[in-house]
Amino acid sequence: MGKSLPDQAAGALSAESLWKTFLAGLALPDEVFWVNLNPSEPNRIIDARLAETDIGRVMLEADLQLKYDAAEIIDPRRSETGQEYWRRLQQIGGQPSLSRSRVDAETRAWIVPGPARIECSGAQAYVAEAQLDVMLESERLAASGVGRAKRDSTRVEVQALAKELVLPELRRRVNSDPQYALLRQAYHSLVLARWCKTQLPAALMPFATEVNTGTVPDGAISVGWDPKRVFHAYLRSVRQGIFDFTERRGNVVSRYICGGVDWTQSLALEQRQPMTSEVRRVLNAASARPSGSQVDGARYFGGRIVLAPG
Repeated sequence: MGKSLPDQAAGALSAESLWKTFLAGLALPDEVFWVNLNPSEPNRIIDARLAETDIGRVMLEADLQLKYDAAEIIDPRRSETGQEYWRRLQQIGGQPSLSRSRVDAETRAWIVPGPARIECSGAQAYVAEAQLDVMLESERLAASGVGRAKRDSTRVEVQALAKELVLPELRRRVNSDPQYALLRQAYHSLVLARWCKTQLPAALMPFATEVNTGTVPDGAISVGWDPKRVFHAYLRSVRQGIFDFTERRGNVVSRYICGGVDWTQSLALEQRQPMTSEVRRVLNAASARPSGSQVDGARYFGGRIVLAPG
């Protein structure tokens, strides 16, 4: 594995942090759920409201981890994939028809929502699946309908190479490696919050007054972290050359990494009723105390949240 952040490798968000993430997901509009580490955009790191929350911290630290991982995957000194990436990149750069003396192979990767599935019964809900996806910036822009990426033939070839060799491994890591465990847990809470906002009748939701207020509820505010600290850690890594090295064979080929986490788009959320008997059993047990699940051997439920009237 490559470099990892201590907080991201810690393994689990507390029940309190998950609850704060859920509250933030209820109160804040979808369009604030983005982070962006880019040296040329020091004033566009994170939405000010998201910066007050645990989920903002987790998303920003995961963005930095993604950059470390992308750099490791395409480093020819550290992996066969990296050697193959640079061999084929040099082939693109060495084309006789290429008028430039330099090919810029920018890897702009974004973590975005994947398919999600919820099993529900009344006000009970179980997030049965919540996958994350990783896509190039050109794909993200095309999916959102914002702008058009440049489509010259060299750029198309470079992006196709990244989609073939880089993105599959990034997706695997984001959805299974411990460095992204906090991100996956936060995303589950956000999926549940968006389900509540769009599917749960207000009469069944005691916290209906928190929905779409546009401000972070007092119970969701997280103190003690500074987005600039993560941004400066990224800049230090850039200056140290972790994200940039140059191969000099034929045309010069350089590589640079930026991107972010973008959860602003609508979720592809599938809702299933009724809830299976095994899921219902686990949820009922978890309402009293933390409980393991036999559904897939990997998920855990826990805790009861008691909401005082008014």
